Amino acid sequence: MIRLLLAFMIMTSSISIWAKDDIDQNNIEQRRQKIISIINEELSEVERLMAQSGGKQNPSLYLRMAELNLEKARLIRERETNAFMKLSPKKKTKVNRKKYFRESSKYFEKANNLCRTIIRRFKNFKQMADVYYILGYNAKEANKDKTAAKYLSRATRYSKNGQSKVKAQISLAEIYYNAKKYRKAIPLYEKALAKHQDKWWTKDSFNLAWCYFRVNKYTAAINKMKAIYEKSKSSRFIDMRQQVKRDIGIFFATSDRIDEGIRYYKKFGENFTTQLLQIAVLLKSQGKYTQARKVLEHASRYEKDKYKRVEINIEKLNLYEKYGKYISHNQVSKELYTSYKAGHLREEQKERYKYHMEKVAALLQRQVVSKTYRRLPKQRKQKANLTISYFDMLKNIDTKRSDEFSYLKGETAYAAGLYTSAFEYYKETFELSEKNKKTRFKKQSIDAMLVVLSRLPKQSDKFIYTFEAYLRNWPKGKKSKEVYSRLFNNYMSEKQYDKAESVLNRFVKYYPRDLTQEAMIAQLMDVSRSKKDNNKVRAWIAKIDKGNYYVSPKYKRKLQELLTAMQIEDVQGQLATGNKKSALVGYLDILNDKYSTKRSKINAKYNLSALYYELGNQQEAYRWAMAAVDEMSSKDVQKFSPSFVTIANFLFTSLEFEKSADLSRKLLGKLCKSKSKKRITAFKNGMFIYLSDGHLKKAEEMLAKGRTCKLPTDVIEEAEYETMREYLYRKDWKKYEYYALKLQTSKRYYAKVIDDFLNLSNIHGKFNNTSKAKRFLNIGKKLYYKAKRARQIISLRSLDYFASLSLRKMERTSAALEKIKLSFPEARFQRAVEGKLKQLDKLVEQGNDVLETGSGAGIVSSYKLLDDAYTYVAKELMAFTPPGKTKEYITGFKKQFNSISTQMLQAAKKYRQEARTAIRKNTILSKNNFYFQDNKFPVQFYGESGVVIMDRGGK
Repeated sequence: MIRLLLAFMIMTSSISIWAKDDIDQNNIEQRRQKIISIINEELSEVERLMAQSGGKQNPSLYLRMAELNLEKARLIRERETNAFMKLSPKKKTKVNRKKYFRESSKYFEKANNLCRTIIRRFKNFKQMADVYYILGYNAKEANKDKTAAKYLSRATRYSKNGQSKVKAQISLAEIYYNAKKYRKAIPLYEKALAKHQDKWWTKDSFNLAWCYFRVNKYTAAINKMKAIYEKSKSSRFIDMRQQVKRDIGIFFATSDRIDEGIRYYKKFGENFTTQLLQIAVLLKSQGKYTQARKVLEHASRYEKDKYKRVEINIEKLNLYEKYGKYISHNQVSKELYTSYKAGHLREEQKERYKYHMEKVAALLQRQVVSKTYRRLPKQRKQKANLTISYFDMLKNIDTKRSDEFSYLKGETAYAAGLYTSAFEYYKETFELSEKNKKTRFKKQSIDAMLVVLSRLPKQSDKFIYTFEAYLRNWPKGKKSKEVYSRLFNNYMSEKQYDKAESVLNRFVKYYPRDLTQEAMIAQLMDVSRSKKDNNKVRAWIAKIDKGNYYVSPKYKRKLQELLTAMQIEDVQGQLATGNKKSALVGYLDILNDKYSTKRSKINAKYNLSALYYELGNQQEAYRWAMAAVDEMSSKDVQKFSPSFVTIANFLFTSLEFEKSADLSRKLLGKLCKSKSKKRITAFKNGMFIYLSDGHLKKAEEMLAKGRTCKLPTDVIEEAEYETMREYLYRKDWKKYEYYALKLQTSKRYYAKVIDDFLNLSNIHGKFNNTSKAKRFLNIGKKLYYKAKRARQIISLRSLDYFASLSLRKMERTSAALEKIKLSFPEARFQRAVEGKLKQLDKLVEQGNDVLETGSGAGIVSSYKLLDDAYTYVAKELMAFTPPGKTKEYITGFKKQFNSISTQMLQAAKKYRQEARTAIRKNTILSKNNFYFQDNKFPVQFYGESGVVIMDRGGK
């Protein structure tokens, strides 16, 4: 075992040498495999020893197996790691790491299990520290720091061997160090390093020095760094001098011992100011922004020269710009701006200063514009304000580009949604450009102002300023035309009508034949109309007639309509005072006036119909309503449809049925292509009035119109059903059959049309048309089953009919039952009894079919058949006596079958009880009811088809 262990150690050290020399990976893998083979041999040897000596009693063997499994796991993990590192980044993200490192994890777990076995079975084992160390090491490798800390803590407590204890303490300290638990790491490092000094002492002490630093023990940290520097001069230790020189300055700077740091660095011949900058740069490269900033602040604090302070601040700009500390960068930029105004910057420094500000401003502006910060409005606003402050300083430094930087302020504010600020910056740019007679940003800024205005809909003062500025510089052009319109609308919204009219006149000057002026005139005329200033309206019309303004012929006609509307307003004024007679005369005058427009006449007809409706005059209300609907557009009819429906209802209640239906039909024709619900009302009103009044031809025409208008299916089907019923009453079998066949496919009418197909079957049966009779009967059956599945309410007549079909089957079964006669010998008797029982079961099944129909008469009849059948068989069995048998045989036979007969009589009794319950609960009226009344009411019911049930008053 010792020889194998020695070979293992040699090979392990060789692997590290080969790895350092970067020898071919295939050779490394071969040697690794050899070592694993050696480990496997030793494992086999240990297992053999355990078998011979009883391994349960020897914890040392368990420990050795754990150590071997641990070494084997390390080697396999090394192989797995090498293979994993060769994968592409894309593949690495898809790989299941647990599965990838499954083999090494298995051996780590074996080592853990062996150690747990020792802890569980051998609590007084002398090498328990090694056991806990293995568990701690494995947990550390698995990144389970809490578990590793627990086991390594136990390893330090149990360890009596100085080297083992140091190893455990150092490992535990590293865990605390990596977890940033420096106060826990310090005593472990101190104890371990005080007892043992190997070549790693300087490296571990370096960690200890940083632990002191992290808990603000700066003196201890600095002293430890000095000791490391001295020991690193010896080849016995790892050389950490460069790291000490790099980091000790941070310790001096942070502990505010700059002077001491200067003296220490002088030993190396270093310049202190230069060193501070180097420390800052180093900290910066390590991402230690706070420390770098502190170092530079110390430099600023000790540096009194105003010009050197500028250099320090520019270095700060470089630091903050490189690592994205834009708020700090902005603060330093503002401080440098003060220095700039005081004249402390050289030309070269000015350029660097401008460069840094322009670069950061551009970076921030891109961030403001990018999609990344659209969901972070607060951050975007902050970045925008920083960017704007840079451009504001640059505007005053580089005055030749002042308009450009001002424009960039506006662009930044706009991107951040700061529209009010953006407008002001664009305005500033525009005014600078006008003042300095520059054109590049003047056009861009005014265009930008126009864009921003779309985000500021309620700020008319800004709109007016922008539009007037635009037209002052560009009175004519493609965009100017739109600007005139918008300026006009803003003056209108502010009720500055004189200025709006001035804009109109300016527009006409540059665009004399453009119809946009028509819309402006219309708005100004509307103002005059709202003020009841008809004279002003007439003045506008006079100017248009003279050619001062250009409008379309259509608009001229509308002006004529306007005059007519004014005339109608006068009539409406009469209505408002309750003078309906004068109003009627006024509307009739409009109809007779040759200058009245078509629309005004239609309006007059509608109002006449409404007035006559209010006066209760059916004939005139109908006359003018029909005329108005006939001439109105579909859109207008839809608008006034509630009024027309009301007039149609008025005609109906006045017993003018045909007039009401005719108006509804005309109304439907106009509403046909609309989505108005009133078209359904009009359809139903007209349809059902025609049906009730016997106008079947008009009803059919109304139904066809409803289909053309694509009314809802349920509305059409309802009308078809009522039409079908009307043809039934008239005994028009051809039409009746036509509509029944149409409705058979409607899910809503499965149950309702069953009776109609039974009717048609009977009708064709009377005429000996057996094929059609059979066809309609089959349709009725199919509809019956569909209605049952759809759980629709089926008529009592249909239920009774389909119940009667099942009752016939029951009657045939009862007849078959009676035909089976009881006789001997015994085998024949047995077959007869079994046949009767089989028929009884069949009868029960058929009775259930009758019950499922829900027919009251069918239910009672089925119970009667069941009662009769069970009673008949029971009595037949009781009366039967086997011929030619002894008295004892006959007695036993009777006893056996009397028991069966009794059960059958009980079943019959049960059916009678169920029949009575069904009659009572469901209020069934059947001719068989008397059968179940126990002779209390021996009255048999007879009914005739077509009878009418009346109340006591004969109604």
